Amino acid sequence: RWNVPVHLGGPDRYRLQDPASTLSPQFAPMLAPLVEGWTAPEVSDLADGQSLETAGLTVTAVSAPGHTEGSMLLRVVDGDEENIFTGDVVFAGAIGRVDLPGGDAQAMQDSLRAFATLPDVAIYPGHGPASRVGRELAANPFL
Repeated sequence: RWNVPVHLGGPDRYRLQDPASTLSPQFAPMLAPLVEGWTAPEVSDLADGQSLETAGLTVTAVSAPGHTEGSMLLRVVDGDEENIFTGDVVFAGAIGRVDLPGGDAQAMQDSLRAFATLPDVAIYPGHGPASRVGRELAANPFL
């Protein structure tokens, strides 16, 4: 509808073919009516370390599997300011689920160890309030 480019961690590409089928049995029936007649968009795979320039921003993908196989953190730099969009990997005080289809507890632990090496910048999760890397390292019981 808006004709914008779509980028996705390559291992999650299969999820676009039938989105409801990749959810837990509790959520799939809720999503099914929303994706009736769904057509998957054209997608460009994002690889770990790949950077994109858009709207004057540099966006760098950081592979962070665990919640799903293709989960990514997006490091966004605007001049001297960096922010990280963590999706469903790290939340304020929590982390993403690993018990849903595509989840992997060991991969999540590896991703969280990598998260701990990031600079202390603002994070914007896929759900809930913003936080900072340092705040999560100090207070998040999963890190």
